[in-house]
Amino acid sequence: MESWYLDTGVFATPMLKNREPSVIAGCEGWLARAAAGSIEAVTSAATWEEVVFVAGSAHGGWDRRLADGAGDRFLALGNLHRLAVTETEIRKAQELLLKTGLKSYDCLHLASAVLHNAIGLVTVDGELATEKTRAAVGSLRVILLGAS
Repeated sequence: MESWYLDTGVFATPMLKNREPSVIAGCEGWLARAAAGSIEAVTSAATWEEVVFVAGSAHGGWDRRLADGAGDRFLALGNLHRLAVTETEIRKAQELLLKTGLKSYDCLHLASAVLHNAIGLVTVDGELATEKTRAAVGSLRVILLGAS
C-alpha cells in the first residue's frame, strides 16, 4: 500500500473549523480513509507539537484545555504512523530550507515525506504547493485541499 503524508493542517483544520467547509470536509475525508485503513497515513511525530500549539493558541493567549484536547484527539487517531525525527530528516529539512525558503516545520514535513517514500503530501498550506517547492521534492505529489 502506498503511503500518504498528512501535514499538520489536515489534523488541525477539522478541530478548529477555521477554513471553508469544503476544506474541512476534505481533511475529514483523508482522516477517515486513514482510520479505515484504506490508505497508509504517515506524519512526523513532530506534528503532535504543531497540532497542540495551533489549537492552544488559536484564540490568542494559551488555552490549555484546547491544547490538551487537540493532543488527545491527535494521539487517538487510528492507523496513523508517526515517523521519528532523526538526524537524517533534520539534514534533509535543512537542505529544503535552503532550496525553498519555507518555514522550518514545513521543511521537516517535506523531508519526512520524501525520506519515507510517501507517494504524496496532503496539506491545506498553499506554500507547500508552489512550483518551487514541487521542484525541490521531486516525484512527491502535493495535494492542496481547497485548491480550485
